[in-house]
Amino acid sequence: MVWVRFIYVIITLRCRIIELNFEKVYGSSLFPNQSTIDQTFKELTEHTDSFNAISPQMYSIGCDSDGSGGCVPKMISCSSDPGITPDPNLAKRFHALGEHIEYWPTLSSPDYLSGDGCNPDSCGSGPAMCPCGQAPNETATMEALILNPVPLIEDAIAEAKLHNITGYQLDMEAPAPFGDESLAVIQFVNLFSTMLAAHGVKTSYCIGGTTDQDTLAVLNQTKMRSISMGLYSQYSVDWASYLTLWQNNGMKDKLGIGFCPTCQPASQPEPNITGKFELAKDFQELDFFAFGAGYGAEFTHVFFYFLPIFILTI
Repeated sequence: MVWVRFIYVIITLRCRIIELNFEKVYGSSLFPNQSTIDQTFKELTEHTDSFNAISPQMYSIGCDSDGSGGCVPKMISCSSDPGITPDPNLAKRFHALGEHIEYWPTLSSPDYLSGDGCNPDSCGSGPAMCPCGQAPNETATMEALILNPVPLIEDAIAEAKLHNITGYQLDMEAPAPFGDESLAVIQFVNLFSTMLAAHGVKTSYCIGGTTDQDTLAVLNQTKMRSISMGLYSQYSVDWASYLTLWQNNGMKDKLGIGFCPTCQPASQPEPNITGKFELAKDFQELDFFAFGAGYGAEFTHVFFYFLPIFILTI
């Protein structure tokens, strides 16, 4: 199976994943409304020959009280953007796009929380519901997750069964010391992947542009696939060398290739994109990241022109 997945709406090809961030799901002002949701599904329906999986931004990390001021981590319906609450029941509409469409919702770090307020450094080692009485922040919530990951993972298993989830796209972009390249966070992702795999649910992890061999060795401990943000940059000799580094560290069969069409101005498509597609054909996952909803035909031309051609080469 090669996946072509879109981030925040991930889309997978017959065997390959490509990711796209369709923020129009949440409206041009980033808040959901029925009109923008309907428009997004209309546009997806017009291009179902170009993908076979989809992954909207859908979940994040929250807390239940442990009864003594502490945090029991749980999975919540939430975008990484403050004030946005996606509807998990949209899973039905994503599934309705076609029998060949896999559903891969994104589980994000709690970026909706402020970096201000209570954190482990200012309040001791207390978890997200800080004993100092301040509001929790992202670092404290991530610490609570690292200390007690199983409740959230059990939530993810239950949600996967409820909504027929093929797999989760994990995107842990919290600030240090719990960023996506932190060994503690990668170990959480590995545990998540292992526990979900026992229920037939897959995992894909978006990580920063690491070149650290010890980090790559930890990533290589499960069957999950990783997508390096370093591979979202434009195709070049340096890009190809970075790809080779990951391959030489045992990640060839567990690596996704990143594209970022909207990192370029709308009127100026990414150069050498054909060379990048040529190398990408040897990999099992392609991720197309698109931020913002301000791109119209300029963006869709770039993306939907190359994808059907690429599918035919699989």
